[in-house]
Amino acid sequence: MPASAAPGSQPFRRRRIILGVFRRLALALTLSVATGAEPSGSHWPLLAGSLSGELAAFGDEGPRLAWRLDALPPEASGRRFTFMLTGAGLSARGGALYQPETGALTWRLDQAEVPLSAWLPRVASRVGLPLEGTETAGTVHVEGEGSWADGRPVGNLRVRWEDGTVRHAADDWELSGIQIMATYDLRGTGQVACTIGGLRYGPLALQGAQIDLSLMPDSRALVTRAALQGLGGRIEAAPFDLSLANPSATVRMTLAQISLRQLVALLPPALSEAQGRLDGEVEASWSAAEGLQITGGWLGLSEGEEATLRLAPVPGLITAQLTPDNPAYSPLQRVEQGETALSVSLLRLRFTPRGDENGRTATVRIQAEPVDPLLKAPLQIDLNVAGPLDQLIKLGMDGRIRFE
Repeated sequence: MPASAAPGSQPFRRRRIILGVFRRLALALTLSVATGAEPSGSHWPLLAGSLSGELAAFGDEGPRLAWRLDALPPEASGRRFTFMLTGAGLSARGGALYQPETGALTWRLDQAEVPLSAWLPRVASRVGLPLEGTETAGTVHVEGEGSWADGRPVGNLRVRWEDGTVRHAADDWELSGIQIMATYDLRGTGQVACTIGGLRYGPLALQGAQIDLSLMPDSRALVTRAALQGLGGRIEAAPFDLSLANPSATVRMTLAQISLRQLVALLPPALSEAQGRLDGEVEASWSAAEGLQITGGWLGLSEGEEATLRLAPVPGLITAQLTPDNPAYSPLQRVEQGETALSVSLLRLRFTPRGDENGRTATVRIQAEPVDPLLKAPLQIDLNVAGPLDQLIKLGMDGRIRFE
């Protein structure tokens, strides 16, 4: 209330009357609920009025919010109240209906708008979410309705976030074009449908993510659908559990029609040219503390697909075990020098970062022959890798995606 109203003045007396009405109303509500009484409408104050003021969110250091509560004239259906809350970009309005005869109290949230850039960092710090350095943009819209039961509110909320953005400059990742539609039961369950227009993680760019999940009352979510477009193909995860209390998940992903050319661009420069499509499966774990870890998987040529590879010049890569008088020496030397491309009929990569039964962390098999029809030199290449794959396959991520 404004501080200018002096004791004895007309505004001061008016406020005392209004406060007295609300005190009587609150006392009557409390006695009714506590005793189970069913007071008739004539026992309730007939005056209507308003209260307003200001509060500090998250303590004295938080933003200031202006509030207003209105008691409407009594109706046959009961006593109606409306409220408004504004400040720091946030706005909310709604109301409630109390029915003295039955003691029922229902509430509604007509509309609430929350700018994430102003509020998410404050909320995250209060509940312990690890969002330091994360920037968000966009406004969340909320509406809902419900009742009061067993000493707490029950009901449903509908949440909408359109054209949102989340980025982390230091870790070099960004989500853009975020669209979220969610329903939430205040008992702890809900459904969320999310699409993300673009995902960038370092040099890795993905598009068109679609995620559906169910919120569970035990601080976890069941992700029933997670699919996206990227690397020229499609990546889709099998349903998995996501811990919300300690954000973490274990995921099995299926890859289809992945562009070998786009994938090779993320690997060390062993190839100067690559064409073809790959399928595969990847197992991974993720946590807010440890990031993304690749724990196993395989990649191979899509069914009916052939590939073309051109090696970066590495003298002796193939001919080290041949003598110059061997008929295959010259054509294979041209292959290892990158002068002649290879037509690949079989390509299979299997990675086991924790080591297989023979201690190998990756195996590669390639069956190919030079594309030049005059060079008849069928070739099979088998590579065995022992040791950390992080040193071999960096994916341009500087350690942000690890093989473990």
